[in-house]
Amino acid sequence: MSIKIPKITYDELVALFVKQDWRTEKNPPNMEPGCKKLFWLAVRRAGADQPCDAAGRPVCLTNDKLSIHAEIHELQMPGDNHWYRTVEISLTGEAAPNLWVKLAAYSVRWDDVPTQLEIIQKGLLAAWDGFCTATRTTPRCACQLEAGDSPCPLHGEDSE
Repeated sequence: MSIKIPKITYDELVALFVKQDWRTEKNPPNMEPGCKKLFWLAVRRAGADQPCDAAGRPVCLTNDKLSIHAEIHELQMPGDNHWYRTVEISLTGEAAPNLWVKLAAYSVRWDDVPTQLEIIQKGLLAAWDGFCTATRTTPRCACQLEAGDSPCPLHGEDSE
């Protein structure tokens, strides 16, 4: 059985994320075994401490933003004779009060990242929007206030 060597190198993969303004740390805490690099991209920011951005799209209820993370993995399984080189692209957040979700595309081959990254990002955001719409009290806008059914402070009575 032949082993497929990735055409894209680790350095090229890192450069791809950096070029698209993804952020990283040199030695992030709590990295999983085999994780070589962790990136994140803030895609939505809330205004005035509200759980939606200016366009009414949901962000994490605990944070003022919604971020997509990418973990570059390179690991060798015990007893296996080749390396697995994959990327996990995920979105994690509090979709409704005390309801945390993690959406992910995992085991994306290094070679597939350049052509699949934008598609994966769009898919994760669409899944997040759908999940939030299904679990929050105000559809689409996702501004959930302590007062319950109060209107969204950014978008008024009709948040549809």
